[in-house]
Amino acid sequence: MDENPALPIKLLVVEDGSAGGETLGDSLGRVDPGDLEVAGAASIAEALSKLEHGSFHGTLLDLAVTGDEGLDALASLRTAAPDVPVIVMAEPGRAQLALDAIRHGAQDSFVRGESSLRAIARMIRNGVERHAMMAELFRSREREHFLATHDSLTGLVNRLEFHQLLRSCLARAVRSREPFALFFVGLDRFKKINATLGRRAGDEVLQQVAERLTASMRTSDVVARVGSDEFMVMLPTVTRDHGPARAAQALLEKLAEPYRVAERKCWVTASIGIAVFPRDGKKADVLIRNGETAMYAAKAGGANRYHYYAEYMNKVTLDRLEAEKRLRTAIEREEFCLHFQPQIDVAAGGIAGAEVLLRWQDPDRGLVGPGEIIPIAEETGLIIPIGEWVLRAACEHAVRWSRRRGRDLQLAVNVSSRQLAQKGFADVVARILDETGLEASRLDVEITESCILETGGLTMASLKSLRRLGVRISIDDFGTGYSSLVALKHLPVDELKIDRAFIRNLTSDEADAAISKALVAMAKGCGLKAIAEGVETRDQMRFLYANGCSHMQGYLFSKPLAADALTSHLESEDPPWNAPLEDLPV
Repeated sequence: MDENPALPIKLLVVEDGSAGGETLGDSLGRVDPGDLEVAGAASIAEALSKLEHGSFHGTLLDLAVTGDEGLDALASLRTAAPDVPVIVMAEPGRAQLALDAIRHGAQDSFVRGESSLRAIARMIRNGVERHAMMAELFRSREREHFLATHDSLTGLVNRLEFHQLLRSCLARAVRSREPFALFFVGLDRFKKINATLGRRAGDEVLQQVAERLTASMRTSDVVARVGSDEFMVMLPTVTRDHGPARAAQALLEKLAEPYRVAERKCWVTASIGIAVFPRDGKKADVLIRNGETAMYAAKAGGANRYHYYAEYMNKVTLDRLEAEKRLRTAIEREEFCLHFQPQIDVAAGGIAGAEVLLRWQDPDRGLVGPGEIIPIAEETGLIIPIGEWVLRAACEHAVRWSRRRGRDLQLAVNVSSRQLAQKGFADVVARILDETGLEASRLDVEITESCILETGGLTMASLKSLRRLGVRISIDDFGTGYSSLVALKHLPVDELKIDRAFIRNLTSDEADAAISKALVAMAKGCGLKAIAEGVETRDQMRFLYANGCSHMQGYLFSKPLAADALTSHLESEDPPWNAPLEDLPV
């Protein structure tokens, strides 16, 4: 039936016309031809055939056609065409039968001879329209229920509905004493898709992930989207042939297949945490929490794998939460400080700048290095406020040295991919430069090759904005990445820092020596300054200098220094980094 029937209303009249003379259907067709378009059927069988092959807005059933079986005929019509309302007509003296028909699903009823033709026609129109409105109301409520219980992007069950279904599954499992499994599925490095291809492409990938999840699981399994890039799957029954490990591995393989978005291929893998009832929990929240914990363990193990929950993971999770709490407290109490590792211009014979290194003065453990701070800060988003504090403090130190000591040092500050992906990051840098009074050319922003690979377009946009400010840009750990080697000439950078991995054995390993020479030559060929980090011996210094690299940093010259210690050395006539330079040929 049409959702909003327009005139004329197509009416199927089921009545016995074998006695001859004018039927009710004939009469109704003449009342107002513009309102009703009438078709007749002399039996229930004929009516069912016409309903199957035609399109009608309503049916008028003469209960006399089937005698005492009129209610059965009504049921047959409603079963065959549930969207077509039925109005019934009873013979005089059978008013009770008409009322019974209403209770059995008829839209309306009347007794032959008690209403005029126009009144019957009006009843039919009102009945059809009322049925259409009720049907639309029902569909609207269904849509509201669907939106309340399903994810709008993927059409999967949402977190709230999944909780309800999980509780029902738990109740059955408790009664039957049968195990079931829960998968917590987290996409690996999904933010890279949003950052490089855009959010619309990311949404398309999520939709394809949802389709693969649904297609890979049984119809009895429940798949839900519970976060931006997180899903849960409930396996109400687990068997030897469909065990959690086998199902999880098949799911990983399916999700790892390439996705096609915007006429290009991209790859996304997933990590799956598995929690099994009753071993890993007997309550919904506990099972979900343990499944999520196992998922993070899978990510930590290298991603694109599954991991069963184990009790020891709780301690790891609690330790991480405690570390996050302590880090937040450190921000509030301003427990961070900066150390500076001098960068030496060997050709000029002195200090040219310094790399800025973050330290945490923990009241209980003493000085904590960035290796413990940065991973937690990155994961929790605390890298944004911490990174801004580092930039501001570094600029303030540089201005202080310039004003009080007359030393215009170049300061290199490491910046993470998450900071670069931050909207308006260049504006933050510009504000800090303006408020501290540091010249933009004396700030060197260091990024890693992996940062470029992870954030793609956002990185390029941020780098170009920083370059327009006059800020210098370095690629740190150069030589350890891949694609940036090809695209080097297109990147808006000024310096390359050769990774210490190539410097460590360059005097004893021919391959490292050749790579180091090639990287220096590559930097020069692109018009960039090369800085070697991790220089620890005089032989390394002499080799690098002889092959065209005059800027270096490392323990040969100085370990990282607190601000006060660096200030003292800047004032000294014979700072420690001068001693190694005496070994260079004049």
